[in-house]
Amino acid sequence: MADKKAGLLIKDANVDICLDNNSLNVKRADVNINGAVLQAHGKITEKAVSDLHLFTNELSLKELYDVFAPSVLKEQVLLKSGVLSLSADLQGELKKARAILNVGLKNFIVADRKNSFILSNEDLDIKLDTLFPTLYGSVVNNNFKFELPATNSSLYLPFFALSMDENKVDIARAGIKLNDSSIVNFQGVISEYLTEPNINFFADGKINADDLKKILGRIWKQ
Repeated sequence: MADKKAGLLIKDANVDICLDNNSLNVKRADVNINGAVLQAHGKITEKAVSDLHLFTNELSLKELYDVFAPSVLKEQVLLKSGVLSLSADLQGELKKARAILNVGLKNFIVADRKNSFILSNEDLDIKLDTLFPTLYGSVVNNNFKFELPATNSSLYLPFFALSMDENKVDIARAGIKLNDSSIVNFQGVISEYLTEPNINFFADGKINADDLKKILGRIWKQ
């Protein structure tokens, strides 16, 4: 499959799946999308024991969006870039299987066609490892920015990090910058989040009135 206008080339699709005796065996399932391979393999036995794996690396999202996203969405929103890496594993009895997920998203840029906003994110990394009911993982993000060209203003989060285990979610100290002279720092902990959540959240910083006027634009004047 090719769409020259969108720059999308899907080729080398291979599928070898066997359904037999209440079991599923994905011997091979892979496809090449603009040079990035999306592949899956594994099985679920008749006793509902899983060993499934999904993987892709450096998959460009723009071309897929341009071809497959609903027209009503594409008429309003542009996906300018975004590169996805993903690995997912599901192992063990389905009722209590262990799920491992790793997601990487780089150079993500989306905007509306009226150019009223631009959202960009340089690098997102998500790692999750769960064996119900326990959950371990982390989220690390670099250089998130939300811009409003009409008012020449922006929100900027240089760094964000979150970690979790079976007892708590820990949000590392980070700072959101508003335009040039305003910043709000925050950090927090959510303990016993699976049973009786206890939230401790802290914030400090300074907000300049001129920055608020700038980002609110005409709304502020009204």
